Amino acid sequence: MPAATPAPRARLGYLPALDGLRALAIVLVVLHHASGVERGPLEFGVLGVDVFFVLSGFLITALVAEQMRAGTFSRRRFYARRAIRLMPALVVTVVVMTPAAVVVAGRWELVGAIAALLYLTPLLTGQFFFHTWTLAFEEWFYLLWPIVLAKFFRDRLTLMQCAALVGVLGVVTQGLIYLVPGSFVARPSGLLIGCALGLYWLDGRRVRRPGAVLVLGLTLVLVGAGVGPVLWDALPYTLAVVGAVLVIGAIASDASGPVARALASRPMVAVGVVSYEWYLVHFPLLQLTEELWGAIQSLWMGPLSLGIAFALHRALAPFQARLRARLGESRPVTGLADEAIV
Repeated sequence: MPAATPAPRARLGYLPALDGLRALAIVLVVLHHASGVERGPLEFGVLGVDVFFVLSGFLITALVAEQMRAGTFSRRRFYARRAIRLMPALVVTVVVMTPAAVVVAGRWELVGAIAALLYLTPLLTGQFFFHTWTLAFEEWFYLLWPIVLAKFFRDRLTLMQCAALVGVLGVVTQGLIYLVPGSFVARPSGLLIGCALGLYWLDGRRVRRPGAVLVLGLTLVLVGAGVGPVLWDALPYTLAVVGAVLVIGAIASDASGPVARALASRPMVAVGVVSYEWYLVHFPLLQLTEELWGAIQSLWMGPLSLGIAFALHRALAPFQARLRARLGESRPVTGLADEAIV
């Protein structure tokens, strides 16, 4: 993090620019998958996933740690909120796409579909639902993270001590990608680093010159995605994580600058709101069209899948609202922790 100054502790409210960052991340991922190239200018668009990981770690940690300090955190409610947010769209996508996947790619896709629903994709995967490894990593992490964070607080560690411990672990984990380039084993380091950022922010730390820091962070993310092929394969992922930390830290410190306002524009926020659904549906649809008609013909499925994501998000919203009402909660504000998922 750049130089920062202490500020009064506060709860994190809704920041539309973070939805804009989510929109940028999902666009990079979809462009990467839709390009169908192994080497080229879009090869490292997949590092949008790392941006999502940092954002998720930041938002969820800021929320959970604040609730733990206030004595209002409930692990049961935390897991229930995540299930309400994540499972409906996942179930619909997998159920609808599995028959086509089995017909086109074989019966093993049924195993991949079951693994996706059980968050076991890193262990058992197929062609159509391979992208759900990111969801599995997040869910594995968040099964343990509230327990670890509660232990930190019971041991009376300060927020900055917690941030330092988690941040160092994240940096070490990020370093693994240099030992095994191309492996996704080290990718969840973004979650750890995002958690450290959330604790850092909750301690009242704010970024100086947030406008300049925001521009620098976006530049690092875009450079990593755009010129990755001419760099060492592991480096773009580090650029994405560092860039995401800078962008999120700057937005959370001051979201009033011109670049932050551009991220908070209505089109960017709209795409960011449905980024989870777009992530879910775009990959199996691209796989299907590529198998049937080839990579070039599948390019149009990128924008078409966005329309499907909007429809899916809207169709599921009333059902999710009813489930939240039973939980005793109103619909969460977009951009907060329950929405912070790839």
